[in-house]
Amino acid sequence: VENPMSASEAPAACGRLNERNLAKSSSRLQASRLAHKPPLTPVLNQACKTRPVGGATGCQGNEQDIQRMFPATFGRPMLEVVLAEDKAAVDSRHFKIGVVLSGGQAAGGHNVICGLFDAFKQHAEGFTLFGFLGGPAGIFKGNYCMLTQDVIDRYRNTGGFDMIGSGRDK
Repeated sequence: VENPMSASEAPAACGRLNERNLAKSSSRLQASRLAHKPPLTPVLNQACKTRPVGGATGCQGNEQDIQRMFPATFGRPMLEVVLAEDKAAVDSRHFKIGVVLSGGQAAGGHNVICGLFDAFKQHAEGFTLFGFLGGPAGIFKGNYCMLTQDVIDRYRNTGGFDMIGSGRDK
């Protein structure tokens, strides 16, 4: 997947927590939360590969605009992440993965993103994880941030959607 932004545009900053806010909220409870390692689902805890599902994808409107915005992925089949039969079957490409949260707040939003980050770190060398800010509108507007280890560590086990935000856009 190609970067949705031009090379001259840098990703936005992720999340609302900064070092000052983090220091204010540090407590024994917070330290205990940060130390907790929730288990990964089996499909993310083992070597995985992708496989196409179904035929070419499309859209219900604005086809030319969407095709122009997503030239590398428009019309391609959806991909499913499945367990690899053996290590040789694992995709070795540099993955660029985008994450978007949609809908209302949920307690495990951050840990879903952290789990994806941990799984790709373990099984896909050289991956890049992007978070689209503010829900689906972040995709439409090209508003995203790079989710680095530092960002992931600040939000691990904290609950909510503050890392990248959410929305109900369609």
